[in-house]
Amino acid sequence: MELLSHEMIDEELSGLTKGWETTDYIRINKEFYFNNFKEALNFANEVGYYAEILPHHPEITLSFGQAIVNISTHDLGGLSELDFELARRIDKLNLDKESKEILENIENLKSENDFIRRKAVGRLGKIGDVRAINPLIKALKDKDPFVRRLSAGALGKIGNMKSIYPLAVLLGDNKDDMSSSARDALINIGKPSLPQLLKRTIHKNVLTRRRAVGAIGQIGDEDAIAQLSHCLNDEDDGVRWRAIKYLKISWNAEVVETLRNIVKIDKSNKVREEASITLNKIEGDVRGLLPLFKKGINAISDDIEAKPLNSGGISYYSPERKFLFMAIFRSNPYKVRVELYQGNKRLKNVRTMKGSPEWGVLNFQNKDELNTVLEAAKDSYILIKKSIKQI
Repeated sequence: MELLSHEMIDEELSGLTKGWETTDYIRINKEFYFNNFKEALNFANEVGYYAEILPHHPEITLSFGQAIVNISTHDLGGLSELDFELARRIDKLNLDKESKEILENIENLKSENDFIRRKAVGRLGKIGDVRAINPLIKALKDKDPFVRRLSAGALGKIGNMKSIYPLAVLLGDNKDDMSSSARDALINIGKPSLPQLLKRTIHKNVLTRRRAVGAIGQIGDEDAIAQLSHCLNDEDDGVRWRAIKYLKISWNAEVVETLRNIVKIDKSNKVREEASITLNKIEGDVRGLLPLFKKGINAISDDIEAKPLNSGGISYYSPERKFLFMAIFRSNPYKVRVELYQGNKRLKNVRTMKGSPEWGVLNFQNKDELNTVLEAAKDSYILIKKSIKQI
């Protein structure tokens, strides 16, 4: 009997049922759920039966309605084929019980007793089997508000694509807090929910728009959040406020200008305050790029000299001549302005300064723009050195 490699362990795990995990490739474990302690104990006894046959003995931790199985080949200090053979037998043992429980709980969703239906929904959510998707979607229309909310939560836990649209439809349901439950479920499902959520940021129902924007922000995908910029002009204060709150995660120059305008003229105090908070965060992000800018300039050449100015800007010399000026102006602290020497050559991505064609201008607000500026700064330094030699 030999230890399995990490690659072999990953391959073996892929052949087991959902829920098996490895701990540092030393052991594998899975949690099994039951209706009560007695069922969990019976399951442990049946696992013990297989363990004696192999023979190979796992560690089993029991609690009410739960059994945690840990398997490892202790003599080898890791995992062997024997561990996965036992896991496969346990899977087969539990599969029949789990299937039976799923079917029983699906049947219980038809009960006239509200409590029985609530309990059934909870169990189906914990089991997390896709066979429960359709019955749970149907339960979203149950007469009992608790069943409806629990069904949304269960669908969020299972995370199947099929449940996204039925949940998204409920974002505008203001009865019994169903809207919040649907939102939370879509957040749990995560990125697959984003297309439906983004569509609903322009929905005619204001509650739907609020929930959609909030869910997108909670999921936290930067590309999706960047698409919330149109919500800054929404007629509803709540939509604008939520969009502003999350756009601090992913923003651009256009968003900054809109936020600056919102701070001045928006009719809602809460929206103006949130815009101010977001702008302060953006200013911090921009200032956080300055050490990277300094490091990048120093990497161009050791002989570059920096001379701080009373205005707050910094001039950079070759060291014989100035070739670059950098500053963050108080009038717009959300970008860094860089002026650099370009002679009679037009540097890539650089705008020529009006009245001073030998100089160009660039701004940066993020790392990508910073890298563009540093490339231009390198070219500018080379040009200034060449011009000095020609004198």
